[in-house]
Amino acid sequence: MALRPYFRKCWWEPVVLIVAAFVLFWPTLGIGLLSDDHVAVWRTGVLGQPWRTGFFRPLSDLSIAWGHALHGPGALGYHVFNVAVHGANVWLVLLLARQWLSALHGPVVAWMAALVFLVYPYHIESVIWVVGRESALATFFCLVALVLLASGWPERRRAWVSAGAFLLGTLCYESALLLPVLLFPLVAARRPVAWPRFGKWALAWGTALVVHVAVRPWRADVAEGGYGAGFFAHGPWNYVLNIPKVAGRLFLPPSADPGDQLGRFALLLACALVVTIAWGRRSRRSPGSMEPVEALLWSLAVTCVLAVLGGVSTRTMESDRFLYMPSVFLALLIAFAVVQFRNTVVRYMVFAAVIATSVHLLWKGQHAWQEASRLSQKVIAELPAAPTNGRLFVHDLPDHVNGAFVFRNGFAEALLLASRDTARMVLVRDPQAVETGPEDLLWSPGNDQH
Repeated sequence: MALRPYFRKCWWEPVVLIVAAFVLFWPTLGIGLLSDDHVAVWRTGVLGQPWRTGFFRPLSDLSIAWGHALHGPGALGYHVFNVAVHGANVWLVLLLARQWLSALHGPVVAWMAALVFLVYPYHIESVIWVVGRESALATFFCLVALVLLASGWPERRRAWVSAGAFLLGTLCYESALLLPVLLFPLVAARRPVAWPRFGKWALAWGTALVVHVAVRPWRADVAEGGYGAGFFAHGPWNYVLNIPKVAGRLFLPPSADPGDQLGRFALLLACALVVTIAWGRRSRRSPGSMEPVEALLWSLAVTCVLAVLGGVSTRTMESDRFLYMPSVFLALLIAFAVVQFRNTVVRYMVFAAVIATSVHLLWKGQHAWQEASRLSQKVIAELPAAPTNGRLFVHDLPDHVNGAFVFRNGFAEALLLASRDTARMVLVRDPQAVETGPEDLLWSPGNDQH
């Protein structure tokens, strides 16, 4: 793809797709900060510190610090940034789909992939949750790297500029570190596009990895582990069990009923078997038309590694941010599957059903985040002041709404951002184990007592 002529002729495409993202996520622009959002904005925005130890995500931290400098602690600016990044990623998915799929399956398949990614309902944690931007930012730079690698630029420029984009992605979120693993066999096999020669690519990207490793000690707290160490604290069998969970959650909404989820998963397996048989027969009849499948399946599998390590919930939306980068290749696979229908009417009916179902599930997910925001703001508004000569013990804070975080973390920071005095406030898990004095107040949302 020649980039300069593209921008001259198709400048309107990113504009349209970013506007579409804002239209789709408009109802969530007004929600407040939630859970870890308060911690990130207070520590990184107000205090100028990294908001979470145990990880090396300086660009994500800087995006929060710059946001605070630009618009203060108000949530609207942060949400606008997140939605804009998602819209830009939709456009990059359009470009990637053109490079990987359009040569064999026409221009429509690229727009189908972009629209599926736009409305995909199981990665909205990365769009709506302020600190969920980490995975969306890393995906942005990874998509830039992939698009540049397959562009019409000279080989050396493609290799080194894409390596720079990859390096920036590694400074946002760990999912970017999976990209060389994804590309290694594809570049070596020169599929599904004409990548730069393996030696040039390996030199440029190897240099980017060396630079990343060299700059990590810049922050000593990274070595402490913390939250990230928990990803590797389980036995091998736990990760094996996570594989079907991740595979199921790529296609299925969460459900609190295990029996319901098991039935859905069985139906999903049956559908996957039918699709596999159909694709197998199609590949024997026209092998060239099925060429991108192996690359897409490989890419999907590699980008799901973080979700397998971290785990995703089948009951709530928790950790759906791990599905953001995998959903890129899932969107391409879904578009590829849709265009296999030879009957035009059937093809567009199937695509319309996919989009309509996704939008419905997306709106349900947005409602959960809106409810979480309402609860968070209600708790802060109703919280009484601490007694003059005593302490205020706070317990039974709402945790989440279907996986949309409320006060799992960040209660103290939420009070500080609201200019509340926290000196005599104590957050407790078990009020029965607390010894209160005559001036102390024990309070929970909807209930207070001396």
